[in-house]
Amino acid sequence: MGTPRYTTEESCFFYKLVGMGRKIKGRKHRGVRDPEKQRETKLLSIRDKINTPPSNPDDQQIPRSLQHIINLKQKLETGQINLKRKRKSKKSRPVTSHPQGIKNDSLGRDVPFFQQEEGETDRHFMYRVNQICKSVIDEAAFANKYGVDIIRNPETGQIEKVTKRKKDELELYIKQIKKEKKLKGKKKVPDLQKSKLTKSQKRQIKLKEKRDTKLISNVDEFKTFKDDIKFGEKRDTKLISNVDEFKTFKDDIKFGEVVHEPPVLPAPRKVTVEETVRPGTRNLLLKTLINPNQKEKSKPLNKKNKLQKISNKVIDKKGKRKDLPHALRRQLEKQQQEVIQAYKELKTKRYGVK
Repeated sequence: MGTPRYTTEESCFFYKLVGMGRKIKGRKHRGVRDPEKQRETKLLSIRDKINTPPSNPDDQQIPRSLQHIINLKQKLETGQINLKRKRKSKKSRPVTSHPQGIKNDSLGRDVPFFQQEEGETDRHFMYRVNQICKSVIDEAAFANKYGVDIIRNPETGQIEKVTKRKKDELELYIKQIKKEKKLKGKKKVPDLQKSKLTKSQKRQIKLKEKRDTKLISNVDEFKTFKDDIKFGEKRDTKLISNVDEFKTFKDDIKFGEVVHEPPVLPAPRKVTVEETVRPGTRNLLLKTLINPNQKEKSKPLNKKNKLQKISNKVIDKKGKRKDLPHALRRQLEKQQQEVIQAYKELKTKRYGVK
């Protein structure tokens, strides 16, 4: 701790100057300040209330809760308290109108009159208004849908009767205009012109109508006939596809017949013969040991013949690479490597990235 900046006299002077440092006086202790004496006086005042047995065991104090129940029972017996509360008689409130409803001349019916009753909260009043509005909207929609007027009792609000609404002249006029617009494009014979036709003319018109209907029926029959043919063709093709062709073939094998090799099937015309080596056709070393006198069937090919054979052979480049010939595979791999290398060089030139 360092030395104080101001002395006590200087600080008191500054406090007085600013208006601070007022001394708050403490409470004055009047009377006896001895705590033991105070305790004795307190115990003397409550001496008869604590740790004292009852003077008479039959005369004990009743608990307050029990005393309250006894008092209530007495009040019920005397009739001071009545458990059955009288309900206030509420007047029957109409659903869609009020007893003092306002008659609307333009609509020709009573309009609901909303008035908040005594003791009715704002929440209850708004709920009642909402319910009445909903019922009015539903009733109006029903009346417009079926073209009826619903008449209610103004006092009770109950439905008395439902009457058919009178047709509006304006609506009828609009309907008539719409009908005329629809029939404008269609050519129809007027009633006056029909009445002027003679009997022979009328008969000719009827015959023409019959002929037209007959033609239409014939066309429909022809269409159904064509559909039946198509259906029959489809059904036949389906049946043919389901038939197993190999069931009809049957080989008659004689007793003791021996087969030394599988049958050689001739290839059909315009079909490329696969030159794959089949088992049994190769000249193996084992065959020379069994039949030393047998000459080799395969003739040695010249260089020209070999080149001609390779050039004539059509190589299918589709499918997997492993199925291709070695030379073609090597050529494709070389081309691929060249393309990859060219792409890498171009990338390094443009972006400077390897």
